[in-house]
Amino acid sequence: MIKKRLMTPGPTPVHPDASAVLGSPQPHHRTPDFRRVMARTRGRLRDVFRTSGDVLILTSSGTGAMEASLVSLTRPGDQVVVVDSGKFGGRWRDIALAHGRKPLVVSPPAGQAVSPEEVARAVVPAGGATALFFAACESSTGVRADTRALAAAARKAAGSDLLVVVDAITELGAGPLETAAWDLDVVIGGAQKAFMIPPGLAFLALSSRAVARLESGGGGGYYFDLSRELKAQRQDSTAWTPASGLIAALDTALDRLLEGGGMEQIWRATQQRAGMTRAALQAMGLTLYAADPAVSLTAACAPAGLDSGRIVAEVERNFGVRLAGGQGSLKGKIFRIAHLGYIDMVDTLGTLGAVGATLERLGAPVDTAAGMAAAVSCMSAAVVEAGSQA
Repeated sequence: MIKKRLMTPGPTPVHPDASAVLGSPQPHHRTPDFRRVMARTRGRLRDVFRTSGDVLILTSSGTGAMEASLVSLTRPGDQVVVVDSGKFGGRWRDIALAHGRKPLVVSPPAGQAVSPEEVARAVVPAGGATALFFAACESSTGVRADTRALAAAARKAAGSDLLVVVDAITELGAGPLETAAWDLDVVIGGAQKAFMIPPGLAFLALSSRAVARLESGGGGGYYFDLSRELKAQRQDSTAWTPASGLIAALDTALDRLLEGGGMEQIWRATQQRAGMTRAALQAMGLTLYAADPAVSLTAACAPAGLDSGRIVAEVERNFGVRLAGGQGSLKGKIFRIAHLGYIDMVDTLGTLGAVGATLERLGAPVDTAAGMAAAVSCMSAAVVEAGSQA
């Protein structure tokens, strides 16, 4: 028997306690009991987003929340600035075009994050741009943007009327992200990432500036009308029929996520797994793809002569570990290992061993023993660090 393990940056493994809730009788969404679950869940999502402002839960994928934010907060014909950092950052451009907005696109070099200076230069000639849209983590490449610096640069260059909208779907709950302290207007998260439940929910944190924009009238939308949703959720309800079972599972998953130290503990543990993975892969002789790596996942280049899709398939066939391959122009060139959600250092160690053994079997010149030694060294350092903080 081979145990299946998900080591992809979405979906991630579902927490057993959340699975148990999903197997229980489903709550009706127009009852006092469910309203209490909504109130509690939205309140604890504020802790994850690090904000005291409004947080909305949508029954959709993260892309639905992206579309909702653009449609609700801008109008047809508006100039917007979009950072096309890859498959997912580029989705902002596609959504803008689909709804008649005018995107000014900034495209950083492959494998690199956009700089604050590039963003500042873009928002000024966009004169009158209503919003900046970018991804905090481009999960197709493993590149992390400096969200705080980008927001500050854009605000300084364009003024306080510019809305800063961040796709943090693969970043939220994995690495440091401060919605209020960094003056972010919309931050988007997704259920199937750090939140340890199946796909089907998306979350948005809204600043008072974003709420004011909603109240002044946005660009339309029906199901994805955030002003309608905000009014309902302030009453601990929803505008439309929600995925009530997933919200109940999220309530339980947030218990597990926040217990034992809050977000700082989660950020630290995710970074430890990321460091362990990168040290091991580099000790094996592999090259990391991202110049500015995200906390939530690591992208590694396939050895010369090997298709990364074959590596992914062989690791899953022989060891039951599902990695992610490359997408778009990177298909066949990279593979990706996740560090977020219901994953621990033992999962990570086993995955690294499976990768090394697979590469050796495929004839790649790797040093699996050196990689595993580096991983164990990182594990030991993490244990010592945890003991010193106890």
